[in-house]
Amino acid sequence: MEYHLTLDDNKFVVYDNENKMKSSFKDLCTRVGCSIHYLNEQLQHCFTTDIIDKMPVDCDIVQEMFDSIRQIVSHMRRSHKQSKLFRKLQSYSDSRFNSAFYTMDVFLIVFDELTGILDRTYMNDYMLIDKDLLASVCLFLKPFEEVIEHFSCDAKPTIYKVLLLRQYLLKHYKIHPDDHDGMQQIKIFLEKRIQDIWILQDVHYITTFLHPSMKNFHVNPDLQEKAIELVQQEILKRQPITPSNTFTPTTTTPARTNALDSKSTASKGLLSYCFDIPKNDLQSTSISYDELKEYIA
Repeated sequence: MEYHLTLDDNKFVVYDNENKMKSSFKDLCTRVGCSIHYLNEQLQHCFTTDIIDKMPVDCDIVQEMFDSIRQIVSHMRRSHKQSKLFRKLQSYSDSRFNSAFYTMDVFLIVFDELTGILDRTYMNDYMLIDKDLLASVCLFLKPFEEVIEHFSCDAKPTIYKVLLLRQYLLKHYKIHPDDHDGMQQIKIFLEKRIQDIWILQDVHYITTFLHPSMKNFHVNPDLQEKAIELVQQEILKRQPITPSNTFTPTTTTPARTNALDSKSTASKGLLSYCFDIPKNDLQSTSISYDELKEYIA
């Protein structure tokens, strides 16, 4: 390779999920796809794509609304009328993560101001926009922005956050009886795409388990057993051959439900939703694998 890198199965390569990168690092390393790209691409498809992987996106309600918003934003920026607004409108850009959210969020802030500024030609587009739906979409997309910010830290590793933040978003897709049809379309599309495209790898389970505040997998205890098995395999690889030790995963019973509490999440921070509940609120069974017992206890 150009930079004379020495690769082997113990080297991890984080790549942007493009085919050229996949082919460049197809052997002699462990590839880890960039979670931000996985997430951002699905958000782009939701608002700008009709067909993906030969299947219809079926988000026509919000796509029509977003098209109207983009036309108005483009006109306001060209005509230099946005100086009359409280906030400067944001154009949509494919190269900016979660750009649709920024465009719609600022548009929502100045929504009522536009009636006295828009030309008659663009008032038809304006009247087609359902403000309540727009507000619901912006509120729905805010957690995605928080997740992207958590993944964007370049000063320390973030891979241990992937599994639980992905699980957090999957709970975010729950459809409520009073959801607008447009919101239901978004939730159905994004839930399926993230489950199908954003695939967890062994390293995500292992790094989550090794974080002292996440090792009990409070967000989804069912995933803990696989994580423990993977960690046990890695430990055994690094030990001399000895008689096999059996291991029974810790069974944790959350003292409260795992339902998404938006108010507590907002007040304590997004990662607080992913942290395990305090030990005195858990009941655990004994385990026989000594090296993990002390860590889990």
